[in-house]
Amino acid sequence: MSESSPRYPAKVIARLLKLSERHVRNLVKDGVIPPPERGGRYDLITSVQGYVTYLRERTMGKELAQTDAHLERTRLLRAQADRTELEVSELKGVMIPADEVVEEWQQMIGNARARMLGLPSKVAHLVLTAETFSEAEDIIQTQVHEVLNELSGNGLPTRKRKKQDTQDMVAPAKANGKRVGRQASKAVA
Repeated sequence: MSESSPRYPAKVIARLLKLSERHVRNLVKDGVIPPPERGGRYDLITSVQGYVTYLRERTMGKELAQTDAHLERTRLLRAQADRTELEVSELKGVMIPADEVVEEWQQMIGNARARMLGLPSKVAHLVLTAETFSEAEDIIQTQVHEVLNELSGNGLPTRKRKKQDTQDMVAPAKANGKRVGRQASKAVA
């Protein structure tokens, strides 16, 4: 003789599982809890077992397909928003692709290295003509500064450097229509 499991309305099942009645209906729709029988009554044992199995799978990382799809969509939207934000920053000139900056710096360092290695042969004959130690020191210092000036750029790629230079040349702001700075001294005749 088979024993029949007690059947209860959604309100009792919801209270037993500490859920809302709406959540119980959603679990039925998702196939977690079997649907109610005639009269809207749920089988107590299969409802509890279904919910326990659902929780076990969820803690083991086996989310429902619907939940996975929602999480994946959220992840996709976040990635698309991040990508768009980066593209806008690049278009505004706020950000520069790293590979362009690396290429520019490699070129600058390579040029500086070549010029530094060429310094001894360039400076040797100039130093020989110097009459004093101070004069020789000035010649060497001038040549070293020429090489170092090449590195004094901002390191931005050429096309970005032109944009940056034009942005830096913005006219100074007015101070509410008032004079800025100190008053000029009167010339004495």
